[in-house]
Amino acid sequence: MRTRLTLLSLFFVIIATAQSYNEVCQKGIEHIKNNNFKEATICFEKAVTQSSNNREKIYALANLAYSYQTLGDFVNALDSYDKALEIIPEEMTLRQQRAN
Repeated sequence: MRTRLTLLSLFFVIIATAQSYNEVCQKGIEHIKNNNFKEATICFEKAVTQSSNNREKIYALANLAYSYQTLGDFVNALDSYDKALEIIPEEMTLRQQRAN
C-alpha cells in the first residue's frame, strides 16, 4: 500500500510540473519576441515532441526553423523546414521561408 501511495504521489508531481504543448509554444513565442532565439529553440524542440497532431507539429517546426535561421544555424533551420514540408508539401509560405 505504501508503494502504491508513493507511486501515485510521484505521478501527480510529474503531471503538475509538466508543461503542456500550448504553454511551451507560448513560452517559445515570448522568447522570440524578446530576441532570445536560443531559448526559443529549446521550447520548440520540446513542442515538436509534445505535439499531438500534424497542425501542432508544423507550427512548432516552423517556429523552430525560424529561430534556428535567425541564429544563423542554417543546417538545423533547413532540417526543420524539411520536416514540416514532409507533412504538408504544398505549403507555399514554408517553401518561401525555406528559400530565404
